[in-house]
Amino acid sequence: MEKILNYACYQDCVKGSKVNKIVELPKEVPKVNYLEWDPVLSAKCDYRPSGEKAFVPCTVKKLQKIGTLNFASLEYQTTAGGVREVNIQYPSKDLLECGKGLKIRTDCLKK
Repeated sequence: MEKILNYACYQDCVKGSKVNKIVELPKEVPKVNYLEWDPVLSAKCDYRPSGEKAFVPCTVKKLQKIGTLNFASLEYQTTAGGVREVNIQYPSKDLLECGKGLKIRTDCLKK
């Protein structure tokens, strides 16, 4: 009887470990302080379009200050291949310094 119980326990243990291997825990995304960077004209940046999960490379085309609010006009390439321009208020979690949102970028200037 003891052997049967041990076998059942062992079988459940193995079954549980297989499930844990299949289900991957989400990787933690390193936190970026988006408040510490102010865009400058012609700077390369990373932008996350509204409704999207991923960042895209962008370039700052124009900067404006209206009262106490700061706005940046960005130009980025869409997934369809077209070029789009968007105005965004900054600082914003959707506008990051070059290489902060897209870690694989190699065209960012290193300080």
